[in-house]
Amino acid sequence: MKLPGDLRLSLLLVLAGVVLVGCRPGGERDDASAELVRPVVYLDTSLGQMAAERSFPARIAAADLRELTFPRPGVVEAVPVEESERVVAGQLLARLDTRDYVGALDAARARLETASQALERARRLLAEDAIAKNVFEQREAAETVARAEFEAAEKALSEAHVEAPFDGVVSRVFVRESQTVAAGSPAVRIFSMQSLEATIAVPASIMMNADGSRRSELGALVRLEGQRSRPIEARFQSAELEADARSQSFNVTFAFESPAGLNVLPGMNAELELVLDAKDSGGAVMVPLRAIGAEGDTRFVWVVDLSQEPHQVRRQSVVVGPAIGEQLPVIEGLEAGATIVGAGISSLSEGMQVRRWERPHE
Repeated sequence: MKLPGDLRLSLLLVLAGVVLVGCRPGGERDDASAELVRPVVYLDTSLGQMAAERSFPARIAAADLRELTFPRPGVVEAVPVEESERVVAGQLLARLDTRDYVGALDAARARLETASQALERARRLLAEDAIAKNVFEQREAAETVARAEFEAAEKALSEAHVEAPFDGVVSRVFVRESQTVAAGSPAVRIFSMQSLEATIAVPASIMMNADGSRRSELGALVRLEGQRSRPIEARFQSAELEADARSQSFNVTFAFESPAGLNVLPGMNAELELVLDAKDSGGAVMVPLRAIGAEGDTRFVWVVDLSQEPHQVRRQSVVVGPAIGEQLPVIEGLEAGATIVGAGISSLSEGMQVRRWERPHE
């Protein structure tokens, strides 16, 4: 049967297209059937990562921080220090107007002198049996009262001054000159540069296995943000045995002194490097946060099967502990020595073929 010309032309064009697609190298059909081997970052896990130096975010605080107050009311006459100023023990930090206190002390001194002279006369007269015993006792009581008033006036004058109890730094000034203050009003806050603390949050897996008998031997290095090349030696001071309700971690505090030429202030950001035995570490494998995937409450890693070529990945559910810096301890589900994908896990799927990513040569 002879086809019409237009229909015959259409069939020829369709057949030609099929032939071209089938013969084209690297055509769409070949692309769909070809399996991509994705380059990924391999991470070889081991317990050795846990049995070495561990870094914990730390918060710096002053072990000896005191808020000094005015025990007496009055008008502030002088505040000769400023915030962040270094001071020495005994240095004047603030002073009230002392004229009233000086006047009260002078009056009390005069009364004490008068009472002392009257008592001395009464004592001589009593020895001569020229005065009644009860009169002598009255003079003696009056002298006792006058002496107590004098000592109270002396103390009141001394308490009109606020002095530094130790060498340190003024962190806060609460008063200003000509200000009227009540008794007990805060004047200055000061902390000691020779007594600083770095507190870290330690997961339960470490506290559970920690050897309490070796606490005095536990040393650490404090590295301040921006001064990591100048580590500061620290020593174990205390550990809280009740976990934080939210993080389920335990606060451990180390003491250190501010080195010469470096201002270490409360509130500064720092890291504390701690050396732990494998036993103390809880036997967990440390994995970077970026290598842990999450789906609801489930955490997982991608394990690389190195037994075949090309390598393949499989998803492995794990149980992790509280984060420590940029690391997570894997408590269950991952054995030391396993190779996992260390980054870029969001693009992976079960059974995907992968290869080790190599840094390009420059």
